Amino acid sequence: MRNSLPVSGTQGKSILKLFLIALGIKLAIPLLAFVLCRTGVSAGALACMEGPGCLLDRILQVYFNSDSGWYSTIIAYGYQDVPDGIASGFEIPNQHYAFFPLFPMLVRWLMLAGGFSMQVSAFVISIPVLFMLVRVYYLFMRENGLTDAASFRVVLISMLFPFSLHLFLVYTESLFMMLMLWCFLCIARKQWAGFALLSAMLVLCRPNGLLMAVPFGVYMLEQHTELSFKGFIKAIRQPLYYTLFAMPLAFAGWMLVQYALTGDLFAFSKAQAGWNKQAMFPLLAFFRNGFWQDQFSSVYTIAVMVFSASQFKKWPLSFSLLVWINILLPLSAGSVVSMTRYISILFPLYIALGRNEALKPMPFRLLMFALMAAQVVCVGLWLRSDSLMY
Repeated sequence: MRNSLPVSGTQGKSILKLFLIALGIKLAIPLLAFVLCRTGVSAGALACMEGPGCLLDRILQVYFNSDSGWYSTIIAYGYQDVPDGIASGFEIPNQHYAFFPLFPMLVRWLMLAGGFSMQVSAFVISIPVLFMLVRVYYLFMRENGLTDAASFRVVLISMLFPFSLHLFLVYTESLFMMLMLWCFLCIARKQWAGFALLSAMLVLCRPNGLLMAVPFGVYMLEQHTELSFKGFIKAIRQPLYYTLFAMPLAFAGWMLVQYALTGDLFAFSKAQAGWNKQAMFPLLAFFRNGFWQDQFSSVYTIAVMVFSASQFKKWPLSFSLLVWINILLPLSAGSVVSMTRYISILFPLYIALGRNEALKPMPFRLLMFALMAAQVVCVGLWLRSDSLMY
């Protein structure tokens, strides 16, 4: 059994190149913000860079916007000590409990340990997370039979995809995607202790982390037993499958913490009312509002659903479950807001194009250029706090 993430020299170079590209995208965001500000394209950039604090903090503040404010509140005050002046602006009491603790607590601990500002701490933590994301992403693609070149293309397309911009901002996308892919890789390599730890962390990262136990469990069957009733019966007799219980245990632990702090086991769920979310049949969430952003998100999500359905026989069942759970779950709350962001971390969507060996270098380069241009547009939308980038 392998207990590390070994790579060959060629793979190491590919991973380093991908990391440098990802780091370049991240570092380019403040520069783009400055250019957009100076050219009058986005007043949002000016607002970000003229806030309080030292110059470095003002530059790094560009990575904070929209829901980043909720993480900023938790990082600064924790869950229990939010000042009344801030809490009075919440739509409902304890609205910040909708955001799970792993990411803000990591930033808070670094602030306390190193004496750094919030902006610097969030930036510092994002660098190793980005590195591990491209590393485990690339290795997992190789583990699933893709060539070195195809694995490189899949990760590159993911990094450059316009709505993947959230991977580089003060959001949980990069941390969640990294943990999710690493869990899959641990299953493939039979690293059960690592899987138990990482899957528990995944649950504490975002509320939908718990439901990832379903594709993880199916992937275990696909890789190490067989995807059948007989395989399931055989699996429940093997201790390795019980590492999945780390996920509900972590979730239960966070519920108990919420109960101790608020007197409510389901504070995280009730907090969703602060965004006027209501349970409904997922397809009824489409085209509910006349804003162009909602119309675009509806069309985009439907297109992704059609594509996912076309790939059903090509993907392992575990990958299909991963995609459909992460599409239908937010839709069942009655809104398409943030769907572009939720979809951006669904790696099976990028595999079909990335593994296409017939794709010639020139068309591929043109595609990458088009994706980068669209990502620049998304930076402008982010700086303006446009709802398409929530």
